[in-house]
Amino acid sequence: MNRGCVAVGEIKCHNCKRLIEAGQRYMIVEEEEGKKIDYCTECAVAKGYAYYMKEKGEEVLTFFPIIIEPPKPPEPEPESQEEPAKEAKDQKQKTKDTKDKDKSKK
Repeated sequence: MNRGCVAVGEIKCHNCKRLIEAGQRYMIVEEEEGKKIDYCTECAVAKGYAYYMKEKGEEVLTFFPIIIEPPKPPEPEPESQEEPAKEAKDQKQKTKDTKDKDKSKK
């Protein structure tokens, strides 16, 4: 399990051996054998455990994995009940216009 943390005391990065001072962010990675490894933010990014991403126009460091979901296909729109009613209304209007023309010819 991976955990993003803030150092309370001085901690040493397992990879680059740099001291992580109090108040700095670091990551704990728990290996399969139960062994816990501390990484500074730079090493966590280099190893792929942390990522920089844009959020609200600002670049932010996150320890959460980036999950990109494929876009959902658009759902088909249900056929509206108005369309048949509109077609029927148009048909009535055409019939009425035809009758009016016939009356005017007589």
